[in-house]
Amino acid sequence: MSEEKSWKYRIVYERAAGVGKTDGFKVEANGDDMVAVKWDAHALYLEAIDGVKANYPQLPEVKKEVK
Repeated sequence: MSEEKSWKYRIVYERAAGVGKTDGFKVEANGDDMVAVKWDAHALYLEAIDGVKANYPQLPEVKKEVK
């Protein structure tokens, strides 16, 4: 009863949650064209990273005066 896959290429990125730092997530892209699957997986990964950054506070940059 195994179902045959309909795609040739599969890329999975997984990022574990850091304790008190970030959320974890998993990104998966499937398809028949390797280049398109790579682009899709990378774009999804970057979008996930941006979404995770929004969930924890960003510290303002501290500028030091040079005398």
